[in-house]
Amino acid sequence: MKSVIVTGGCGFIGSNFIKYLFDNTDYIIYNIDSLTYAASQDNIPEEIQKSGRYNFTVADISQVNFIDPWNSFTTILRKVKTIYHFAAESHVDNSISGPGIFVDTNVKGTFN
Repeated sequence: MKSVIVTGGCGFIGSNFIKYLFDNTDYIIYNIDSLTYAASQDNIPEEIQKSGRYNFTVADISQVNFIDPWNSFTTILRKVKTIYHFAAESHVDNSISGPGIFVDTNVKGTFN
């Protein structure tokens, strides 16, 4: 069975994409999200969370140590052929007063 990673899967776009994947594929879904102000685990229906095909961890992609949130992430990466990357700071008005977090998440996080 194919496995995929979704970053930012508890935000608006990421959670809707996870719902789409769940309804239209038999993929095992690994969701990585830091659960900031724009994300909530409540965006993922309980049916998905309890399905056995969904795995969630809180991790900040801008931190190098996020690479092993499940203590087997390296093994998962070897099996996963696809990463859907939706993790980002998205409220532009917040970037004016605090641009550093935008650079960390949107640039450094993508690099990691």
